[in-house]
Amino acid sequence: YADVREDRVVFYGSFDGSVRELRYRAKATAAGQFGVPPAYAASMYDRSVRAVAPGGAVEVTASPR
Repeated sequence: YADVREDRVVFYGSFDGSVRELRYRAKATAAGQFGVPPAYAASMYDRSVRAVAPGGAVEVTASPR
């Protein structure tokens, strides 16, 4: 299940110990350079299970008309 919010996407699901990749699309509404915050994941029931991915940056350019 994915809960799409104004400033983030919250994923709910079952995962095991193997590596997983979640992808989503973001809609750019303004041109510029933006920071991408680190992704964070945690188990709802076992707080010792968690993961953090590094943040980054993205540049949005205006499309030619």
